[in-house]
Amino acid sequence: MAKSPPPGSELSAEELAGIGGDDVKDTLAKAAEALGGRVVGGVTPREKEDKEKQELPAGVEEEDRREYIRTMLAGEPFIKEYSLFGDTVVAKFRSRTVKEANTIDSRHPDDDVAAERMALILSTVQVHFKGKEAKQPSTDVYDQDFYSEFPEMAFLAILRAFREFESICDVLFERANDINFWNPTGGRS
Repeated sequence: MAKSPPPGSELSAEELAGIGGDDVKDTLAKAAEALGGRVVGGVTPREKEDKEKQELPAGVEEEDRREYIRTMLAGEPFIKEYSLFGDTVVAKFRSRTVKEANTIDSRHPDDDVAAERMALILSTVQVHFKGKEAKQPSTDVYDQDFYSEFPEMAFLAILRAFREFESICDVLFERANDINFWNPTGGRS
């Protein structure tokens, strides 16, 4: 009989099956007791974490993952479009360059609101209100007035979409270091 692991250990289901006798249910029950009851349905925290890494979080679509990989390998910015108010407003954002990120950090090191507004301006490709000409911000990083004439509710909706875009970029960046990120089936390569 194999020795039980110390309490708090993380083991795979295969490792758990090797502890104790031939009866897997009995083995899992003993292992759960040895792990302080942390095994749920035969899945250890390590297996759960691996599975979660394979799955994309809410808000991140498979299409986003594929496009992020394509743009990263091509050296292009990641671009995503958001339709708001039933396509009445369409906002398109892009990932920023290192130079742009450094500019934001150097100009607004202690002002999160100003830094976010500058990031919004630099990331905005265009905003299009239905029935009107699409608007594009200037390339001047001092152009903080781009959104000043927008209706407040439209600006807040655009800002919310931008925050979602930033969150998606953050998740995709973090996941790019995981080998499962590169495999479309989520399996190990």
